[in-house]
Amino acid sequence: MKQFNKFHDNIRLLEENEVLKEKRDIIINTIKNNLPKETSKSFTIFTQGSYAMHTGIKPLDNDYDIDVGLYFDISKEDIKPVQAKQWILNAVEGHTKDVKMKNPCITVAYAAGYHVDITVYAADNADGKVYLAKGKPTSNGEDKCWEESNPKDLIKEIRDHLSDSEDRKQFRRIIRYLKRWKDEKLIKGNGRPTGIALTSCAYNWFAVEKDVDPFS
Repeated sequence: MKQFNKFHDNIRLLEENEVLKEKRDIIINTIKNNLPKETSKSFTIFTQGSYAMHTGIKPLDNDYDIDVGLYFDISKEDIKPVQAKQWILNAVEGHTKDVKMKNPCITVAYAAGYHVDITVYAADNADGKVYLAKGKPTSNGEDKCWEESNPKDLIKEIRDHLSDSEDRKQFRRIIRYLKRWKDEKLIKGNGRPTGIALTSCAYNWFAVEKDVDPFS
């Protein structure tokens, strides 16, 4: 057990990683300062992904990332998804030499080996649901879409899973072990499970195991 815990401590990405927080805050301020008021709507910001769920690991290639979600007060019926993402791309373009729109997000990469992924959501819809903006200008028509998503509830569900704090720590350790196994054993590309897929597997199938000393 001691060896497992030592291995876990070596791969764990601390939630208080100051460099990642600094990059995130710089990007958020850049977006706030550069969004044209006449074309954009108000939005709220939240951190998402493994950083927010407390399941992050140190990347083997030192390409650290943090995920930022933007909940815009827009309806998916009024704004096209790529148009909404273009607002963000225009706001951060030139911030570094490597800024690009990807299918699920806008990525701002730093030469030092850090990047920030920004996702855009339509959060003011008649059905009360939240939708993620997918696609980029060169995507096929069917790939430019609003996809139903509920990231805030997902983050809370994973972060608060299991009522006992020690059980929850074991749950997070298992997720980190699986992620490192993926990095070590599986080649990057189509077919390799994502981090959230492995997290979902642990959420659904992990069963707490612990030894109890009857004399303690």
